Amino acid sequence: MWLDDRKISVKIALIVVAAFVGMCLIFAGALQTLNDEVLSGRKAKVQDLVESVSGILAVYDGAAKAGQMTEAEAKTAALRDIKALRYGNGDYFWIHDSASRMVMHPAKPELDGQDITNIRDAAGRAIFPMMNDLVKAKGADFYYYDWPKPGAEKPVRKLSYVKGYAPWGWIIGTGIYLDDVDKAFWSQTLFFGSGVVALTALVMLVSLVVARRITRPLASLSGAMGALAEHQLQIDVPFTTRRDELGQMARTVEVFKLGLIRAEELAEQQRQGEFVKDNRARVVDNLLKSFNEEVTEALQIMASAATELEATSETMSATAHQASSQATAVASAIEETSVNMHTAAASAEQLAVAGERISARVSDSVRIAENASSEAKRTTVLVDGLSLAVGKIGAVVGLISEIASQTNLLALNATIEAARAGDAGKGFAVVANEVKSLANQTAKATSDITAHITSVQSVTAEAVAAITSITAVIEEIAQISSVIAAAVGEQDSATSEIATNVQQVAQATTEVSSNIIGVHQAAEETGTASGEVLETSRSVAERANRLRDRVDTFLNSIRAT
Repeated sequence: MWLDDRKISVKIALIVVAAFVGMCLIFAGALQTLNDEVLSGRKAKVQDLVESVSGILAVYDGAAKAGQMTEAEAKTAALRDIKALRYGNGDYFWIHDSASRMVMHPAKPELDGQDITNIRDAAGRAIFPMMNDLVKAKGADFYYYDWPKPGAEKPVRKLSYVKGYAPWGWIIGTGIYLDDVDKAFWSQTLFFGSGVVALTALVMLVSLVVARRITRPLASLSGAMGALAEHQLQIDVPFTTRRDELGQMARTVEVFKLGLIRAEELAEQQRQGEFVKDNRARVVDNLLKSFNEEVTEALQIMASAATELEATSETMSATAHQASSQATAVASAIEETSVNMHTAAASAEQLAVAGERISARVSDSVRIAENASSEAKRTTVLVDGLSLAVGKIGAVVGLISEIASQTNLLALNATIEAARAGDAGKGFAVVANEVKSLANQTAKATSDITAHITSVQSVTAEAVAAITSITAVIEEIAQISSVIAAAVGEQDSATSEIATNVQQVAQATTEVSSNIIGVHQAAEETGTASGEVLETSRSVAERANRLRDRVDTFLNSIRAT
């Protein structure tokens, strides 16, 4: 394909040219659409204006028909108003009739009332008769012709809209000069064209930068690949850190470089491998010599060991027969010892059972003594509480005695005061005597209570002392019982240990008897095995000789290859 042989910069330039041509085509189409829209807008404007003026005629016509004015007055007023109307850049309205006679022309008043049938444009067309033909055919329509602007003589291309007003036989017209439309069109063309040119310049600038950002790295990579082709492996591949396609290409070139380096290393290793191969042959020859010497020595040692093994196996066979005879005698002696041990074990077990019963009784005694000690201590606490309560009662009795003394003193004072009062205080004196009598009785009762409390406290102290003595005795009994229990426990443990040891000795005796039987069997098996070892040692010596022959054959084969 033609593009395949072109440089990347040329391809990018072709993209820019294609984009520029596309933008120009789009711009041309947009300008044509813009021109059509501007012209359509102007045509709609003049059409609306003519419709408005037609409405003015209808208003005055209606006023005339309503009798508000005559038809002539209505026409005059309508012409006056329409003649004064202006829009745009001095644009105006004119009116002519269906007979091609000018009714009113604001720009050329000299045409008013004149026959305009023969007025023609630059192309020789009769302007107003053709307008009349359009109105007759369609009622209203647009018409292109040449007509001078106000105050000018040179005709200019103009588009007019004419509409007939049938009641009066008039035709209303107005138009726009197309040179204004052309100016607006070319103004928009210049504006948008400048934008297209600026955009194209920007695209060209960006394309130039992109082309340089592509072609220069490609040239660098091409140079690097050429250097690698010449085995210049020390060069650095550029642009390997970029993240675009050029970066991928650079990294690929880097991989290619590493592959070349690896190939050089492999070639060097191959050259070194040939040297190593020669050394290996010499090493193998040396190893074969060493192997031959070592195998020869080992086979000699094996033959010597086989001879010694043969002698040892003969000695072992004799020893096995002697051990078998001695094991039989030992087995008989151990059997008798085993019977005696079983008897001793039975006696030790009976002693252990008796010790356990004594230990249980002593434990009960210790428990009862401990309970008695606890109860004695609790009784001591209760008696101490009783003594404390009696002390508190004594304090209360002392308080009562003091109150009785005070009461007796108050009664005495009251008696004295009653005696001073004479007859008036007799009744009070009687009461005072009664109070004094009660105070004396209270004091006596308090004295009796105090005596009893003292007696109770004395008895309580003696009880506490007695209980304390009892507690001490009980604790001593408990300690003695604990010592007895400990001694019985130790005796029980010793008895149990004796029984256990006797049982273990009996069991060991049984095991020894079994082992002696096993020794006897092992001795017999050893004798048999020693015979087999003797045969094996002879076979080993024979095989060592065969191995010597085969090693010699193997080494000769290796040397031959």
